[in-house]
Amino acid sequence: MSEILSDLQKMHDVEPHLIRNSRISIQVLPIGNDSKYCLRPFSIQTEEMDPIPNTIMQDNLKGIIRALTQVTPLPQHKDENTITTFAFDQEGRLQSFEHEIIAGFKNLTQYRNVMTRLLKQLIPDESGMVEVKVGPLGKLAYSGTADFSGSIKLTKFRFATDSEDDQMVIEMNSYVMLSYLPKVMKHGVRYLVHVEEGTLGSPIPVPTMRLYKN
Repeated sequence: MSEILSDLQKMHDVEPHLIRNSRISIQVLPIGNDSKYCLRPFSIQTEEMDPIPNTIMQDNLKGIIRALTQVTPLPQHKDENTITTFAFDQEGRLQSFEHEIIAGFKNLTQYRNVMTRLLKQLIPDESGMVEVKVGPLGKLAYSGTADFSGSIKLTKFRFATDSEDDQMVIEMNSYVMLSYLPKVMKHGVRYLVHVEEGTLGSPIPVPTMRLYKN
């Protein structure tokens, strides 16, 4: 992580236009027993700006380190990664951040294993969501019989605690994602699952893209 922190320090000092009143995202990808980090600025500002004060920079780096330390252990396979987006104000001070994790799966068993692991640790916030894309193998996903592949994405989540309320939420979310959804999954369909009253609601199938030759 030292390399990305060094670059972030440089951005605060030499490229503050990439931070002030803007966002950056940092992607964490597992590489063997280590992690690789990819930083993406979103700013399109080009005018010169004063360097961000050292006190603000130090606070920002502490917040970024805490956020990345939380999510770095989540990806466990090469087809899993996290993206954390950080938002800054006009002074360059870190205001907020949001996590998302994306994981691929090649069959129903892997889907269940990945989703079980994630749901035990993560709870989507009220504005969060789970997205499941099914494809490209062309079969109905009858539970336990048909293999299929796709991806899972959790956005805007928090880490679960041992509280009774959180454990109840985990149990209800697990039913939606591990018992109900696999029974109705169809090839080539994307499902959105929004948070309703603190837990995941019914999966909503999103119409697929249509292609035409002319």
